[in-house]
Amino acid sequence: MKNKSKKLIDSLTIISLILFLTACRTNTQAQQISWSAMDDIRQVIEVASSTSWEIIKQDKGVTLKSRWLSFGDSAKTREIASHFIMNADVQSVLTNLIQPEKVMTWNDGARSLKILKHEGFSWITHTVYDIPYPFSQQDLVVKNVLLKENEKTIILMFAVPGYIAPLKNVTRQQLYFGKWELSQLDNETTEVQFSAISFSKSTIPRFIRDPIIQNKIFHSFVRLKEL
Repeated sequence: MKNKSKKLIDSLTIISLILFLTACRTNTQAQQISWSAMDDIRQVIEVASSTSWEIIKQDKGVTLKSRWLSFGDSAKTREIASHFIMNADVQSVLTNLIQPEKVMTWNDGARSLKILKHEGFSWITHTVYDIPYPFSQQDLVVKNVLLKENEKTIILMFAVPGYIAPLKNVTRQQLYFGKWELSQLDNETTEVQFSAISFSKSTIPRFIRDPIIQNKIFHSFVRLKEL
């Protein structure tokens, strides 16, 4: 009788464990699905556990840093952030962030940039990246939303990959979130903060890929600052 009771308890324990693991997997899947429904990088960061920031490069008044974000056991990615002061008012900075011809003067990573739709305080952009060999070519379709929070001017960015048809031999980023945050310090200077998260996959090892991408980002921000 005792053996039967023990077997029953063991069976119930195993069943409970299976149900628990299934629930965990379901929660993880739900969390993964929720990423595509988010439109604010801050929402993504809230559901992640993060490491401390590490400075990648700091020169010419520009700081580039990164940290790891983990989403349970389902995903892990880096958040890239930058900070610098521009000798311009917020409106001038916005012009350099919004107008394609202005962006192309400082964005070292873009081959082309088009505004596909502009409506009120939101616009959709299509960027084709200038990716060096041997990386696969990539593009990104993003919805940008301009808003005001207290004294800060913010541009939120999130990927809308299905907005236009894919390009031949070009990999489209599916999950991307970014944010520009502008704070007017006085009539002639603006504090600029940028952060971005991408869930794109690559077959190129990170230790090869990261330095190239990070250098392009850093040099782009130095150019923007010098404008």
